[in-house]
Amino acid sequence: MGNTRVLRAIAIAWISIVTAFAQDKSFDWRPANLESLRLVSGETYAGRTYRPGSDGGAIHVVIGARQPVTVAMTWEDDWNNATKTLTIKGKLYIDGSVYSDNGVVDLYSGSATLYLTGVFLITNSTKICGATAGVLCDFSTWTPNSNMLVVVAHGDNGSGYSVAMANSTKWQGGFFAKKGIDLGQSSIDEGPMFATNINLSNSVTVKPLPAITNLPLGAPVIPNVHAAPTAPTYTG
Repeated sequence: MGNTRVLRAIAIAWISIVTAFAQDKSFDWRPANLESLRLVSGETYAGRTYRPGSDGGAIHVVIGARQPVTVAMTWEDDWNNATKTLTIKGKLYIDGSVYSDNGVVDLYSGSATLYLTGVFLITNSTKICGATAGVLCDFSTWTPNSNMLVVVAHGDNGSGYSVAMANSTKWQGGFFAKKGIDLGQSSIDEGPMFATNINLSNSVTVKPLPAITNLPLGAPVIPNVHAAPTAPTYTG
C-alpha cells in the first residue's frame, strides 16, 4: 500500500523504552493534537491515527510521562489491539533499553531483528511468545524458521548482563548479547542464544529447537553456528 498506509501511535504500558533520536534536519512542525491520559501497568492505549497522504510526511511525537512508557509507531493494519498481537518484519533499531513487565502473554507474528544499544529485560512473570496456547507460550508448535524475533543487546544492566529474564518469565525468540544472558529461576527459554556467558538459575528450562535454516533479516550470525562450551560451574 506504500505511502498511503495509515500510521497509528500506540502507547503501551508494559514495555519501557529509553531512547533518544537525533534530528539531522529541521522541519516546520505543526501541532496536530494534544492528549492527556492515565495508564496502569499492563494497559494499552491506541492513540491518534495519522494519514499523511500519498506523498508521505514526517511525524514528530513529543511525550511527557511520569513513568516510563512505550510509544510505538506502526502501520495500522500491523497492530491488532484486540489480541495484543504485533506483526513484525525486517530490522529495527532503538538507541536505548527495552523492558517488558506487564505480566501477561505478549504475542508477535513474523520475523525481525531488534538492535538495542542498551539492555533487554523481562520481569513480572511476563511471557513473550511466537506461538501461544491460551495464556501460555506454546512450546510445541512454534516455527522459528518463519516466525522469530531476534534481540541484539549491547548494554550492561550493572551485573554484567545484556539480556536478563526474571523469575518465572517465558521467551520464544533469539538472543544475541554483547555481555551475558541471565535466566532467572523457573524461567523458560526457547530459541538460539549467543553471549559471553549464560547464567542458569534454579529450575530453568531451555527448550530444544528444530534445525534453524532461516534467520530474520539483519540477524548477526548465520544459522546453525556451533561452539564447544566449557564445563559448567556451580555455586552455593
